Amino acid sequence: SDRSTKYLQVSPGDVVPIPLSHVMANMFVRPINKTQHPGDGYVFCNKPILWGRVTQSGDVLEETMQCHSNKDHKYRFCTAVSRYNYPLDRPVGTVGSPLIIQPAHMITLLPPITVANLLPCDLHYTVREVGGLVGRIKPGLSTAIHQVNIESSVELNFHLDNFPQSGSLVVPPSATSSNHLFKVHDSLGRCLFLHGSVSVNKGAGIKVRLAGIEVRLAGIKVSVSAPFWLVNKTALPVVFRQEGVPETAAGQFEEHETARMVAPLLFSFSDSEASHTLVARVGNRLHPEGISQVILPYMVSHAC
Repeated sequence: SDRSTKYLQVSPGDVVPIPLSHVMANMFVRPINKTQHPGDGYVFCNKPILWGRVTQSGDVLEETMQCHSNKDHKYRFCTAVSRYNYPLDRPVGTVGSPLIIQPAHMITLLPPITVANLLPCDLHYTVREVGGLVGRIKPGLSTAIHQVNIESSVELNFHLDNFPQSGSLVVPPSATSSNHLFKVHDSLGRCLFLHGSVSVNKGAGIKVRLAGIEVRLAGIKVSVSAPFWLVNKTALPVVFRQEGVPETAAGQFEEHETARMVAPLLFSFSDSEASHTLVARVGNRLHPEGISQVILPYMVSHAC
């Protein structure tokens, strides 16, 4: 290979310094998958990383890049370039000459979207813009999605095992800070409302939280959460509903009438016109010959 070309390999989460002999060189990136078949790899990205345009400490320049494979698959990622407060740029030649931009930069490579599941149950997702892209994420784990183009709208659809009818969250190409409300439905058609907030945080990545699910995009943070998690610490089956609403809360089924459920119940007030209080009773199957009594309504509040 050309002796003027330097190849460096950066593992996930690592920081690798660029040798002084190559700091002024054009830099290109491509992914390496050690399990890929011969000939299935990606070529280097379609344009170089231009760090010299970031001249002030605290500024962040973000760009989207993409690599192509010989099967026309696209691998997209984002670069975030920031500059340290040293060294000072120096003029070329006499006073008044243009400054030489000193190499004092950090180049961070980010996936377009990373979904981290902080829920106590599996998370299912689909991406409408990428046909056939579906996935399941175990609790506490995360996955990166490199097929999406964040320069256009991205629609993320989420559902859970107990809520098979999905809800969607749309991230526009020029997202600004905003709050959203969407809902998922269980198999009986009962809805669970989820909150989604989008905040712009340059250089930090997009983050989506779905009752703990996190999704990252370069420069944007999207937080999606369920209003409440109900945890039953009794030894009895307990069924919940909103006061003034005849049906039990979403996500509860016949097994909740029979035995205590170990997993937390995701809960929201489904009827804005009814009382925002919660009532509970023991399961009907605990004493089949009797009638379960409902406890007095009580208020629930968000944790600080």
